[in-house]
Amino acid sequence: MRANMDPLNPMAATLSPAIAEIYERADSVKAELRASMTPAQRSEAEMSEEERAKAAKLARSRELARRVLAVPERLRKLVKEGKVEEAREEWEAPLALLRRWREEGKGGVDVQDCIDDGEAALRGEPPGEKSWVNISLIK
Repeated sequence: MRANMDPLNPMAATLSPAIAEIYERADSVKAELRASMTPAQRSEAEMSEEERAKAAKLARSRELARRVLAVPERLRKLVKEGKVEEAREEWEAPLALLRRWREEGKGGVDVQDCIDDGEAALRGEPPGEKSWVNISLIK
């Protein structure tokens, strides 16, 4: 059996340096990739799956808040164009969401301000002092 393995020894001896070179190249590529990443990408790459899921959920929540806060201005545009019924229909879902947020204590007084702004927009009133056109807190 040993006689059968001896011819393989020279081949095995050449494998070690080849494998070491592959590891070195992989490390080099990894380092280059890290260097080309933005700090945000680097931070995300270092997150666990759970942390990534939480960050994604937070990003979706922020985007939803941005879209909801933009609704009163869309309503103003529709009302100005004489599409009052369309504006009322568009306001239903965001209003329900804002009311739920208010009941759950999310968003503080800003939620009520957005509700008030949406209602004012339906009445054809211009943006007020607390309108999200004038206040942009979510970046």
